[in-house]
Amino acid sequence: MILILPILFFLLISCQSNSVEAFNFDRDCPEWLKIKIDSISTQSYYTGTVVNRYKWNDSYLFEFSIPLSSCMLCELYYIDGTKTNFPDDNTVQEYLNNRTEKVFVWEYPDI
Repeated sequence: MILILPILFFLLISCQSNSVEAFNFDRDCPEWLKIKIDSISTQSYYTGTVVNRYKWNDSYLFEFSIPLSSCMLCELYYIDGTKTNFPDDNTVQEYLNNRTEKVFVWEYPDI
């Protein structure tokens, strides 16, 4: 019995994980996003672009970080492909402060 308790405790601790499973592009990427990425992957405007997925307000958002753009959060999409723009600075700050579960999705390929 004494040996069983430490083993059970170890199993309980090792089964609890706060990590997010790695994003599998083929499996987890919505079709609309695959099409968008295919279309931008040859455009020099998108050089250096990184796409990450975040969870915010019980929704997933795909955020395009485009270094050549002077617009912050200009390309932000819900998981269904709906593009969103925040109505005001308070919403932007709320998003930036409360987004979670950052998952790397894609980055512009090096040529």
